Amino acid sequence: MSMLDQFEQVTSRFGRVAGYAIGGTAIIPLIGAFSGIAPPWPDGLSVISSVIILITLMLVFHLFTTTRRWVFSTVFLVSAALLVTCLGAYTYMRIEFVLFHPTAKESIILGCEWRTEALEVAKVHRIPTTDQCPGQFRDMLLDARDQYDIWTERSIRQVALLMACLWVGIFMSLSLTIGCFVIWYAKQAAPVEPTPNA
Repeated sequence: MSMLDQFEQVTSRFGRVAGYAIGGTAIIPLIGAFSGIAPPWPDGLSVISSVIILITLMLVFHLFTTTRRWVFSTVFLVSAALLVTCLGAYTYMRIEFVLFHPTAKESIILGCEWRTEALEVAKVHRIPTTDQCPGQFRDMLLDARDQYDIWTERSIRQVALLMACLWVGIFMSLSLTIGCFVIWYAKQAAPVEPTPNA
């Protein structure tokens, strides 16, 4: 059996194991996009995440096929911890910095630094300005055209980039965790039962 045949077997098992949870690793990011939990920016991030899943699995197969158990265990535990961390951080960022704008009728990403004009408006309306991340913005957002009227473009981009990195990190660590699990147990040959003497 060639190495390519072995890789095909592993990818088949990889998709089956992940399917127990969601229905296939390659479509997990697409499900996230359609369910509305993917980051609003950039467009096409779910497709990129699907490609990253495949690339990560290929790297796991290439680098760890002949690795000892303690290396597998270490990579598995680290990737699982990274998965939990990225998932927790992304959930927090999603709750704190993503808001559905009724006027724009879409989800927008908030920033972490108010514009000078927004600070002046906040002072007039006695809105606290000590916390601008994202701060007490709801009254101002009602009169704003979009989030760029309140937060600086740089801060919005920084938040968006961090969310995109966390999103990619979730699926990279997920595929690494499942890939290590599947490849290690695929290596374990089933014990051969002795044939009884005739």
